[in-house]
Amino acid sequence: MWSDFLHFDTWCNSAGCEALPATADAVAAYLGSLADAGLKASTITRRCAAIAYAHRFQGFDPPTAADPVRAVLRRIRRRIAAAMSARLR
Repeated sequence: MWSDFLHFDTWCNSAGCEALPATADAVAAYLGSLADAGLKASTITRRCAAIAYAHRFQGFDPPTAADPVRAVLRRIRRRIAAAMSARLR
């Protein structure tokens, strides 16, 4: 769990944003970058859960429930499902 959050923290440092507390836009951009890198939806979901956990652990409201993050996760799941469907044809 913490290694997933540390990956996010490293990404934030390179992107010039804060990991704690993170903005919903930063989390959405991070998750989108994971999808662009070809990670599986389950890995992306796990990393999102790690971000939420770290925020709760530190007493912050998790940004992962915000609309921009939820929208990115929906798009990722749709895109991955479409790609899998195309492979099965």
